[in-house]
Amino acid sequence: MPLRLSIRYKVLLLVLAVVLAALATYLTLAITLFNRDKLAYVYDLNATLAHTLGEEIQSSVRSLADRLLFFAAARPQAAPAARRKGAAARPRAATHADLLFHADPDVLSVEIWAPQRGGSYSRVYQWIDADRLAKVGIAGDDLLQARRSAPVPWAAAVAAGLHLQNASLPPDLALITLVAAVPGSRDVVVADIRPDRFLRIFGTSGIYKAYPVDSRGTVLAHPEPSRVLNRATMTDTGVVKDALEGKAKHGVLAFASPAGEDFIGAFSTVE
Repeated sequence: MPLRLSIRYKVLLLVLAVVLAALATYLTLAITLFNRDKLAYVYDLNATLAHTLGEEIQSSVRSLADRLLFFAAARPQAAPAARRKGAAARPRAATHADLLFHADPDVLSVEIWAPQRGGSYSRVYQWIDADRLAKVGIAGDDLLQARRSAPVPWAAAVAAGLHLQNASLPPDLALITLVAAVPGSRDVVVADIRPDRFLRIFGTSGIYKAYPVDSRGTVLAHPEPSRVLNRATMTDTGVVKDALEGKAKHGVLAFASPAGEDFIGAFSTVE
């Protein structure tokens, strides 16, 4: 005999089916909303982190640039008597340099360059702390060689007012060149600095990876030292490419790495 269900059981089964369907729909909706909220949170976190790091590095660079410009304003001049006798008097600005950069061990050398005919520039003064170079195992010739291998783009640097570039010299000299145009003058002040100040800002994390690049996409500091020493270019990374080619100052996007891994990245431009 076929099984006959009473109307009571049929109604109970119908209610049970409706409840199960509602629970399944609610669970699906909850999971979807959770994933969307989580993704939105990740995007927002990336944007906030990039903006914060950008503000920190801008503050650090501006602070150093201000001291460099003050140094340039106190341009060394030998006393008239010293020039007549051919003696080397201790320039007034040298004392300023000692005071300005004593507490900043990342600064290895500071130079003042003046424009010459034909658009070239000539160095008119240089400050180097020999003891500081010796402590990090660097010689003056190393700085000269690094400068030759990564010459300063004078026209672009002067037009920008402030210019940073990776001047590292393999296999072990990590170096950043900071160029600042002196306001109200045609002179330019140039400093060779170690990238440690940038590494202190960006640091290392197992959760995220952050690094600064210059206007050409070359890394200035990176958790992987070899990338800095070899002046690695990150233009094949989606977020870097978007930052360099786009007009936006800040942005967040999903992209695939050259190895095919999916990432969510953010950028913030520093002016």
